[in-house]
Amino acid sequence: MVHGFKENMEKMMPSLYEHKCSPGREGGFFERLIRGTWAGHVVEHVALELQCLAGHEVAFGKTFTMDETGIYNLVYRYLDEKTGLRAGEMAVDIVEKCFEGKITNVEPLIIELKKIAESSLLGPSTQSIVDEATRRGISHIRLNEESYVQLGQGKYQRRIQATMMDNTSALGVEIADDKESTKKLLSSMGIPVPEGLAVQTAEEALESAKEIGFPVVVKPLIGNHGRGISVNITNDKELLTAYRIASDIYETTLVEKYLSGFDYRILVIDGKFVAAALREPAYVVGNGIDTIRKLIQEVNKDPERGIGHEKNLTQVTIDYMTERILEIQKLTLESILADGEKIYIKSTANLSAGGTALDVTENVHPLNQLMAERISQIVGLNVIGIDIIADSLEKPLQKDFSGVVEVNAAPGFRMHLNPTKGTSRNIASHVVDMLFPPGDAHSVPIVAVTGTNGKTTTTRLISHILGLNGSFVGMTSTDAVIIDNIPILKGDYSGPEGAKKVMMDSTIDHAVLEVARGGIVRRGLGFIESDVGVLFNITSDHLGEGGINTLEELTR
Repeated sequence: MVHGFKENMEKMMPSLYEHKCSPGREGGFFERLIRGTWAGHVVEHVALELQCLAGHEVAFGKTFTMDETGIYNLVYRYLDEKTGLRAGEMAVDIVEKCFEGKITNVEPLIIELKKIAESSLLGPSTQSIVDEATRRGISHIRLNEESYVQLGQGKYQRRIQATMMDNTSALGVEIADDKESTKKLLSSMGIPVPEGLAVQTAEEALESAKEIGFPVVVKPLIGNHGRGISVNITNDKELLTAYRIASDIYETTLVEKYLSGFDYRILVIDGKFVAAALREPAYVVGNGIDTIRKLIQEVNKDPERGIGHEKNLTQVTIDYMTERILEIQKLTLESILADGEKIYIKSTANLSAGGTALDVTENVHPLNQLMAERISQIVGLNVIGIDIIADSLEKPLQKDFSGVVEVNAAPGFRMHLNPTKGTSRNIASHVVDMLFPPGDAHSVPIVAVTGTNGKTTTTRLISHILGLNGSFVGMTSTDAVIIDNIPILKGDYSGPEGAKKVMMDSTIDHAVLEVARGGIVRRGLGFIESDVGVLFNITSDHLGEGGINTLEELTR
């Protein structure tokens, strides 16, 4: 190993000490560096540790030498493909520079990996549904880079977009998106809501506030995650500023009566009350020494807080809302709070704004549960989040003192899955029960055909026989993807991409898949297991790819 290589690796990434490697003890990886090891092996460990530092706990890795000196086949685990591949590129660069005696600052690299993960990982709500489906043996396919996911296969498939289902009412979503329409509809059906008016100019906002009476709340008519909402507006100056912020989000703004009380979220799935949480806005507690700015920085050091939705809680940002709340209390970011003094630094309790959540599912009055279930039917949504301002949910809501301020067509589950305090609720189980009632099918029978020669002909024969028996067959081969004898994609689809196309088709009830060894080496199977496996001859006329150079290696 190059002189000073180990020391430089320790300076850059001291946490590599935790890697036990083959010695099986902490510091084992550094022992290997002293003893001597492959460059590829070093890259493997650096790629894993970069992901760990970015918040993805991964451990497995393996390095294989190739016939050509200095060329390696590298295998390591990742939670997200884009993050994992970028970590590999970074690791190669770090190790190459280290061989030149150069030290890399890994902090910017970790920030980059976090941003990649935030943009490509499924959100916590969607991931919880996928995880619950997986526990039940239900396969999934991610259909885009957002949260559009297919659960199940073929004609049994169901699709979700975050917490919106494939049978979620489009009309219900439209109603929930329009806060004024929601309030009118709910009020007409006897649900308590705060008085409010929709406006499109600053002058109309001022007139509405005077008609309703201060204090008021100002919010965009259509929006999410608490963006553009200002609460407890007490005068014209504050109102004009709040209007400008809200109108930047959406052209029509809602001015409504401010209700004093606590912020609650009730979740209803498939018409049934399933969870409730008390949401608290982000806050700091003074120590008599640090400024409010420093206290916010300390809050953000909590390992449970991350960027966006990467962790259970979100980091607190300093924005207009923060400065306005401080100004009302005659404070600034440089003010020092007395020891134990608690102040709120956000006006909304959304988790995406740094808020926290306390599970109160067991404390919701039966009449409030029934009201929430009734709201889901009035609006027409099978998954709905209902935001309520009230002193407590332990007693029925009282008009003029409490009310429903908003409903959400695609509510986040994070506050229920991992509340800051209280019992964690397996919300996803209710969703999967709704999509796949116990006893319902979710997968199609799969016949997989592999070997060296004869796969395509046999795949066609099996598909033809199944078709003659009345099955609607999806087939892949080196020629095409064929659905019910109709080629829909031409080309070599004998890898996992072909299998994916078949499973995505909502008409098939059987799948016959040609599985080529190249696809297995490069990307795997494309399915977890087959009902029938056909293995042909294995001969030496397909060698030399992916480090497989002998018949024994190909057979294995």
